[in-house]
Amino acid sequence: MSSTNDFIAELVRAANEVEKLSLSERIRLIGRGMTTIRQLRPPRTDKEARRMDDVDRLETRSIQAATSCNDETRNRLIEIAAMIRDLHIVLDTGTEIEIDQK
Repeated sequence: MSSTNDFIAELVRAANEVEKLSLSERIRLIGRGMTTIRQLRPPRTDKEARRMDDVDRLETRSIQAATSCNDETRNRLIEIAAMIRDLHIVLDTGTEIEIDQK
């Protein structure tokens, strides 16, 4: 199993036991997840870098969730794991994604 798959499994396990996680553990997992997502994403253009995107919003929502309730934290950890999984699959298959910005 790859380190990416191991991390996805760690996120899912944490989501399933979120009530056992301290605030610092929640923040650490979210931070690692967001760093992983940013590393797996294709580079953004200058114009894209200047505006808040879905990843920025996910990070903000995730940190807010970590400090609020278990259900929201669980949902955000699963969302992060799913995004990492999807990006990992895209990279492994060599799929190229082109976004037409009209």
